[in-house]
Amino acid sequence: MANHGNFRKTGRTSRKAAWVALLGIFLGWSAPAMAAETIVMKYGPIRRSLPIQDLRTLADTGKPSRQLNTYLRLAKQSPESLRAKLTDPMNVNVLTLDSGLNSIPGNLILDEAGKYISPPQEQGRREALRSALVLSAAGDNQVTLVEILENYPTPVVEVEVDRAVATYRQIDGVLNRQRAISPLFDLLQRGVRSFLK
Repeated sequence: MANHGNFRKTGRTSRKAAWVALLGIFLGWSAPAMAAETIVMKYGPIRRSLPIQDLRTLADTGKPSRQLNTYLRLAKQSPESLRAKLTDPMNVNVLTLDSGLNSIPGNLILDEAGKYISPPQEQGRREALRSALVLSAAGDNQVTLVEILENYPTPVVEVEVDRAVATYRQIDGVLNRQRAISPLFDLLQRGVRSFLK
């Protein structure tokens, strides 16, 4: 009997994993066909193009490239400060994130964030940022700014660093509020289903 219960749990887990995988395929949560290779970083009037790999190296090792170090000196920023911004994690379930970003408040936040993290052209900012966020959360239910930049689906991404970080924190706040009320919706949904049976 205990084995049968374990089989049911495993079956449910397998079905859930299959649904998540199918949903991922449907929503395009695979690696982007074209990921950002270059970032145009803006700190006030200072603007520099850098390989995104330089940011990944800083995030992983704490050591800036020569080019990034020059930029940070001009912007009067420390490598430690930028590293902290790049690696500050936002813990979120990928399905919750996708749901939140496809809501009216999510679209408003994406539109606002798209002013500070965007492709060089104006078109598709919302969709590009949504894609980068969801792809970043797909593997580990965690998002960092460096992952968003790496998963951005255009060859070049422009970022106003300080404003982008503030908007990133807004997204985290909206998702936390959505997670807080999500159990209430689940409870209501179960109640309606049992009433209709």
